[in-house]
Amino acid sequence: MWPEGAQHITKITKRPLTAGTLFKNSMVALVENLSSKAPFYVRCIKPNEQKSPVIFDDERVEHQVRYLGLMENVRVRRAGFVFRQDYDRFLQRYKMISDVTWPNFRAGDSKEGVKYLLREQGYDHDVEYGNSKIFIRSPRTLFQLEEARTRLIPAIVTFIQKLWRGTLTRWWYKKLRAALTILHWYRRMKIRKYIFKLQDHFRNVRQMPDFGKRLRFPPPPIIIKDSVHFLHKVHRKWWAFKVLERFPRAEWPQLRLKILAADVLLGKRIDWGYHRQWEGNYLAKTSENPQAAQFQRAVEHIKQKDGVQQIFFSCGVHKVNRFNKTSERALIISDKGLHKLEGKNFSSMRHPIPFDSITAVSVSTGFDQLICFHLTSENDLVVSLDSQSHENRIGEAVGITMLQYTRCVFPSFTL
Repeated sequence: MWPEGAQHITKITKRPLTAGTLFKNSMVALVENLSSKAPFYVRCIKPNEQKSPVIFDDERVEHQVRYLGLMENVRVRRAGFVFRQDYDRFLQRYKMISDVTWPNFRAGDSKEGVKYLLREQGYDHDVEYGNSKIFIRSPRTLFQLEEARTRLIPAIVTFIQKLWRGTLTRWWYKKLRAALTILHWYRRMKIRKYIFKLQDHFRNVRQMPDFGKRLRFPPPPIIIKDSVHFLHKVHRKWWAFKVLERFPRAEWPQLRLKILAADVLLGKRIDWGYHRQWEGNYLAKTSENPQAAQFQRAVEHIKQKDGVQQIFFSCGVHKVNRFNKTSERALIISDKGLHKLEGKNFSSMRHPIPFDSITAVSVSTGFDQLICFHLTSENDLVVSLDSQSHENRIGEAVGITMLQYTRCVFPSFTL
């Protein structure tokens, strides 16, 4: 009921301590302080009664020395041991001298460690072992132990500094790893939130006529600003796939050619033949070429001679030379390059022009079908495409040339 009744009277009363209590507490504190110390006694000897710094009274000094018992103490020290110390303190001070006792002696107690240390150093004959202290006779033994300890102290200090620096470095590394881990998960959280935001933003794009082409991406976080282009690329590929789903898969190669041609011709030329079906090898058709059989034999000869695998485009052309004179020729675009044939017997006039020698392609902006292939040899090939049905084949020739060029050479293609 009364919790303060369990406390001491000095904690619940405001009365001051009595003189006897103060004296008792002071004595208890003094005894505890003295018990925790190792006492050393200092004897003061007066050289004279006149308190003069230059007078030394022999009889007076001898009387004091005999009265204080210093003579007997010196005799005992001479006959006995000049140094004595506890085993724990002695081992802690000199344990670095031996490899067995450094840094810690684990083969027994402190007494056994001191014995092993002195025995290893060859001082076992100059000491005696008591119950709790070690006794050393010669001061030289103690001085040699101190010298050995002094020689090892710098290396120990360096070792401690190395350990402490390693500890500081490990702390710093752990903090750095922790910061990187936090940053990693923070980035994942921001990316996850941005992905969820994109899901909400493009949720109904499948039902839109343009499959969300007009929708803009929300602004990304700064930490993924450099990598958000990957999401744009994925979205563009998905959008292109959804658009291509409307067409039969057999028409996809032709659509690819038309897209390549539109990338460079759309808005720059009035007509480039995108609205019609691209057939490619026109000279192999009798409707376009009455001598289709002879052309096929010429193609087989080219395949054997130049190692051609496939013909992508063939068409009758009018070649324009440097003197502005025209002549009938046949133009073939294969996997090896451009082939120029005679217009009547379809004989090969020269070796194929490889794609890596083409530097650019030029076309006009009107309705004509004039096309110029710029070559590294500066002997450009200028031709005008012919068509029995009056079809515009500029876009088809440009698209096939671009596709084969990128497959064979890979750098950017100038048109």
